[in-house]
Amino acid sequence: MITCIICRKLKPEGTDEHVFPDSIEGYYHIYNVCKDCNSNLGSYADVKLTDHLFIKFIRFHRQASGKSKTIPNPFAGTHTLEDDDDSKVQILIGTQGELITYALPKIKGKPNFKDGFSVTVDKKDEDKLPGIIQKICERNGLNVSNYQQEKQIITVNSKVKCTLSIDTSQYFLALLKIAYEFASDQIPSYLNDPLSIKIAKVLESTDFVQMEELNLFYGNPFESSNYLPYKFLFENGSKSHNHILSLIAIENRGLYCFVKIYDTFFTTIKLSDNIFNLQELAIIGINDLEKKKFIRYNLKEYFDELYSPTEFRFQYYFPGEKELLDFQVLQSQPEFSFENIDGSLPLYNKNGEIIYSDIHKKLSQESLIHEDLGDFQKAVITRIILDQELYIKIKPSDKLVQIVSVNVEHYRK
Repeated sequence: MITCIICRKLKPEGTDEHVFPDSIEGYYHIYNVCKDCNSNLGSYADVKLTDHLFIKFIRFHRQASGKSKTIPNPFAGTHTLEDDDDSKVQILIGTQGELITYALPKIKGKPNFKDGFSVTVDKKDEDKLPGIIQKICERNGLNVSNYQQEKQIITVNSKVKCTLSIDTSQYFLALLKIAYEFASDQIPSYLNDPLSIKIAKVLESTDFVQMEELNLFYGNPFESSNYLPYKFLFENGSKSHNHILSLIAIENRGLYCFVKIYDTFFTTIKLSDNIFNLQELAIIGINDLEKKKFIRYNLKEYFDELYSPTEFRFQYYFPGEKELLDFQVLQSQPEFSFENIDGSLPLYNKNGEIIYSDIHKKLSQESLIHEDLGDFQKAVITRIILDQELYIKIKPSDKLVQIVSVNVEHYRK
């Protein structure tokens, strides 16, 4: 027996619920949604996302078929030519995934077919032409043998004019479902939250109007500026197409979930007024399309996944030119390094006494001034201005050199 997280009823068993729909390459599964709710969400919520025009373009590009084994056609429907509104065409998908322009049969001669008529067909329908002419004659009481048939091959170089419809709001229900299921899976106590109960009712009824009344969404869904803190985590270079979720608890504001689908939809959703005493700064879920699996990280784990280990770069202070030249000579030596004690870089006073056994103990002080210098796509670089006289020890000479600021640098792997 399970208690379904959507209808909140006790059910004999759960089903295999894709948090991200299968047709957009979702690899995150939960098993506490009942069969009825799973089916209902798939038909009335998920489909608004998977059939969204922008998603269809991405699925076509990535050849993502899902359970249907069918690649969606973002140009489905009947269109016209740019310089001929009477000609109707369709854009089809070929066997190799290529787009093919197909001309629908075009008949001219109405209302008086007795004076002659013309039929234009696509090259692929050339063998159907006699049958089409025969039907026209039969419907208009004409004897096909009385008409001289003249065949012409026409080459059309006109552009296709498409009118496409774009949903700007209905797919939000699917994004809410994804965020809610992630929070329910990662924070068990979330299911008892007052706002969680309201969201579950919205999802059970798939009521878009009721969802809008909760006013949970923030920002333009097509702009990455919707990122909450930790923007650098989501600007993931070559892996930007991955679906990303992040639960972030913000003091005095509540629990939020950032949702990114491919590199197309970005939204932040409020899930609760509570923060649930999260022990981690953020819970991050990556639907990795290359590894074909869903991976859960805390903030540090994901940062380490993206960036190289910490590197330090120092700004020094030298009382005179001689001291500067002496340092430059030391720095040019192959053996040059900073003293390291048990994996930590200590900081000294001018008398050679250790003030901080690990540089991180100083750099973590809230009173220090921080300046962001990095391009998140390439590196995270923070300059920290020191507020006291501190030194590092140079090896192999054991000389002390005063530092006035530290660049803490991490580079994209």
